[in-house]
Amino acid sequence: MLLVEHRDNSNRLGADVIFRKLAGIGIVSIVVAMLTAATGAGLAGAATITVNSTGDAVSDAGQCVLREAINAANTDTASGVTPGECAAGSGADTVVFNFDPLPGPHTLVPATEMPVLTSPVTIDATAEAHEVILDGSAAAPAPGSQIGFDIQADGASVKGLTIGNWDYGVYVFDADDVSISGNRIGIDLGDSARPNGVVGIQVEGDSDRTQIGSNVISGNA
Repeated sequence: MLLVEHRDNSNRLGADVIFRKLAGIGIVSIVVAMLTAATGAGLAGAATITVNSTGDAVSDAGQCVLREAINAANTDTASGVTPGECAAGSGADTVVFNFDPLPGPHTLVPATEMPVLTSPVTIDATAEAHEVILDGSAAAPAPGSQIGFDIQADGASVKGLTIGNWDYGVYVFDADDVSISGNRIGIDLGDSARPNGVVGIQVEGDSDRTQIGSNVISGNA
C-alpha cells in the first residue's frame, strides 16, 4: 500500500507536524486553526482528576502524579485510598493540574513514557497558574521511540502543556476527533529549546478530524 506523508508548517515558529495514512483506508480530516470555541462542561458522570505532584512514582502515598492520573482515567480506578490520590475516572474524564502553593514552572521528568491514552480523556493544564512541562530527557526506552503523549482513543485532547525532549512529542494513532491545542512543543515559555528528536506531532493510521491549533511548535527534528 502507498504511504502518504504530509508535513504541515502552518503553526507559529516553524512547525513540525507529520500526517501519515495508508492510501485507501480513509481520509485524514485535518483542522489546523485557532481553536477559540470554549469546551463544554463534559459528559455526565465524567470525573475531574487533579494532578498535585510533579513526581512519577505509582504508589498509595497521598499524591496524584500524571502517570497515575492517566491510569485512573483509562481504567476508571482510583490510584489509592489515601487522601490526595487520583480519583477514579468515569468515562470522558478531565485531568487538571494544581501544584499550589509551589512556585512554577512545574517540570515533570518521568523515568519512562506516559501510559497510552486509551480513553477519551482531556489532559488540560490551562487552569494551572504556572507552566507545566512534560520533559522526556530521562525517559526510557532507548532514543528513537520515546513518546510524550501517545493517543489511541477517539475524542482525547491535550492542551496547555509544554512538551519537549521526547522523540515524538505527541503521537496519534487510529484515533478520531483528537484535539491538540494551546501547547508549546519543542520550546518552553522562556524560549528555551526542548526539541523532540523525531517530530513534534505525528498523526498516523485511521485517524480522522484531528484538530491542531493555537500551538507553538518549534525546533523539532
